[in-house]
Amino acid sequence: SPWHTPPKILKQYVDGSLYPYDDADLFTIVRNPYSRVMSEYYCPWAGFQSQPKYRRGIVHKKDPNDPKVMNVWVKSMVKRLGVAIDDFNAKKGRGKVMNRDSLILAQKHYVNQAEYVYDGDEMIVKHVVHYENLFSEFDALM
Repeated sequence: SPWHTPPKILKQYVDGSLYPYDDADLFTIVRNPYSRVMSEYYCPWAGFQSQPKYRRGIVHKKDPNDPKVMNVWVKSMVKRLGVAIDDFNAKKGRGKVMNRDSLILAQKHYVNQAEYVYDGDEMIVKHVVHYENLFSEFDALM
């Protein structure tokens, strides 16, 4: 879905008439980076010990609570994201579609949250809601 793609990236790869954010009053939800990584790591669908059908049959026998194991896994996911984005950019959006590949889509959860808010020095998403204050900040926004 385009909702998982930073607006500045999406704008580069869709026809101008299909860009969903022109004249939109955008908001995004950001999360404390530490909490975000912990959530991703323990996620049952794409995390370290996710169900095999989501991770192409990979089953880990290592202790998921070992910080060394976690660090290796997080670094691997970030590296995979970099490779996927480089591949996507090299093909200029042709070939494997990032929003249809479940592994790449899960890796997009590691994109720096500022990438969703800024395009260079320009703040393109004006309303930033913090996950830790979701209810109060979202209510204030609405």
